[in-house]
Amino acid sequence: KTKFEYQGEEIEKDTFLGSEFSKAYYDSYIEELTKRHGLENGYLKDNEYVYAFLTSSYKDLGSYCKLFLSDNLLNITKTNPTVRTKLLLKEGWINASMSSSEFSDDELFSILEAYKQKRKFILIDRKIVDLESEEVKNFVKVADSLNIDRDHNQSNNLPFWTTFMLQSEEGIEVDLDSSLSSFVNDISHFKEANINLPSFLQNKLRSYQLDGVKWLSSLNKYHLPGLLADDMGLGKTLQTIAFISTLKEKGPILIVCPKSVTYNWKKEIEKWMPSLPSMVISGSIETRVKLLSSLKEEKTVIAIISYDSLRNDIEKFTQIQFLLTVLDEAQTIKNTNAKKTLAVKSLKSTYKLALTGTPVENSAIDLFSIFDFLMEGYLGERNDFARTYGYAPSKEKANRLYNKIKPFYLRRKKEDVLKDLPPKTIENISITMEEEETKIYDAYLERARRDMNSGNIASILASLVRLRTICSDAPAFFENTNFEPSKFQYILEVLTQGIENGHKFVIFSSFVKALHHLSSYLRDHGIATAIIEGATNGEERIALSESFNNKDDIKVMLVSLKAGGTGLNLYGADYVIHLDPWWNNAAEEQATDRAHRIGQTRPVTVLKLVSFNTIEEKVIKLQELKKGIATSLIKEGDEGIAKLSKDDIKYLLS
Repeated sequence: KTKFEYQGEEIEKDTFLGSEFSKAYYDSYIEELTKRHGLENGYLKDNEYVYAFLTSSYKDLGSYCKLFLSDNLLNITKTNPTVRTKLLLKEGWINASMSSSEFSDDELFSILEAYKQKRKFILIDRKIVDLESEEVKNFVKVADSLNIDRDHNQSNNLPFWTTFMLQSEEGIEVDLDSSLSSFVNDISHFKEANINLPSFLQNKLRSYQLDGVKWLSSLNKYHLPGLLADDMGLGKTLQTIAFISTLKEKGPILIVCPKSVTYNWKKEIEKWMPSLPSMVISGSIETRVKLLSSLKEEKTVIAIISYDSLRNDIEKFTQIQFLLTVLDEAQTIKNTNAKKTLAVKSLKSTYKLALTGTPVENSAIDLFSIFDFLMEGYLGERNDFARTYGYAPSKEKANRLYNKIKPFYLRRKKEDVLKDLPPKTIENISITMEEEETKIYDAYLERARRDMNSGNIASILASLVRLRTICSDAPAFFENTNFEPSKFQYILEVLTQGIENGHKFVIFSSFVKALHHLSSYLRDHGIATAIIEGATNGEERIALSESFNNKDDIKVMLVSLKAGGTGLNLYGADYVIHLDPWWNNAAEEQATDRAHRIGQTRPVTVLKLVSFNTIEEKVIKLQELKKGIATSLIKEGDEGIAKLSKDDIKYLLS
């Protein structure tokens, strides 16, 4: 409350304001008081103003008046809790408790309750706590994630990964007991681990592959999962098989992978671990049931199944307790609500492992679903994760996410570990279309622009696909045309010269019909080809790729981009041609690495054919523009066609 005095006697306000000097002095006082959200009558009922006043420099008002403070006010300090989390290892689980040097356990929980009541501050024993401070937010976040029991200030039976989750949080002090310190040291120094590998594998692994097996074994020792995200062609399959060979426990092992590589997995297992029985779960329902019934908990058998087949038979699989579940091409489950994702997450497994060369195809959000399979809850709620990291997180946020997943995430790039791998040269080849092609393209471009103005998204996207198809295979739109596509002509010239000089070629396209038309065109000019597409079954894929790599009867392999992105070894080729640029640059790179991989002894030349002055040139530019900041996590690809913004589409059709 404000009082007015003259020569030691209290006077009325109006009397005090009788002179100009006193009035100016009063105005200065009121200005300073208002800055601190104080009122002349001294009564503040709004909690927000009370907090603002108490945490302001209100004591400085003594420059304008005699300031009388009660003992309560005089001793109030702004204090935010510094909370320490103590972790103990007990019987294979982690117990957690929280403490603060400034507040008792009961006071900490009072702060927690006040925060959940959405209050601005709380006053505890002359200490005012800002409930919107980062310290309080961090405390609440950790307390909620640990589900601390108030009665005992403790949370028991937490998984091992809790240690790393807490250590990655900013503003949280974590104390570990000696056993947990040893655990963290084991994971951090996994290269020093001793593992027992079968003799026939010991000399087959490259040094980085041996490190990968040690990393998996170190995690497995503490029942922790891992995401092995090495570049394509670095031998994730071999590292996985070698890791399986180190397991001492018995039980069925499940490998879930794209249908196209199911038999490739079986072939690799038979090659490296011939004594370990393996089976592909496929065929009729009767056959699949019979195969499943042979899986016994006390016996180690490797079952291999495609994502789609697992989704269809999931009720039978959830009745089995697997020793280990491996997801190959784990980016397949990036959509958290897809049926195949939900099927995978319903499996019961003691240990879990995910493999992928492209953990992020469109955004950091792709990682969420993979980690939700590996360690449910580790990255929090999906909506919170999306808000924080989204499609283009800042470099600081991307680094924070990397530090969080780092213990369970191992990625090596070819240029870092394969110093002896031949160089790869990439060149964009600008192709000038024939006059007939240009006429067809221009006509469809005009139609696409009209679709753009109509706002019909389905028509617009169909138009974009049509324009890209015309750039590679314009005659496909008209029967009885007598002109040769310009790209076909260029390819024929390159192949004719290259084959004479001992080169082999892999040609990728996202358009299967264009590949078949190209095959017919090349056959008419005396060049034999083979085709691998989505309809090619797993055994046939393996036979075709092995024949291509080891024989000389076929010099040209035609591969659909999606079918060829996974599980193919085509190191027999030293030339890669992309008939058309795709929206997703990561898919192109993954396809290219079918040839540029272990086993390749010659330099690899990559030719990307781009029709001049067309949508394809703009697709290339979009690929470059849309490589977001998530590349600080991994090599990120472009967004797919469904992710194109309205501005992107306008640019493509401009």
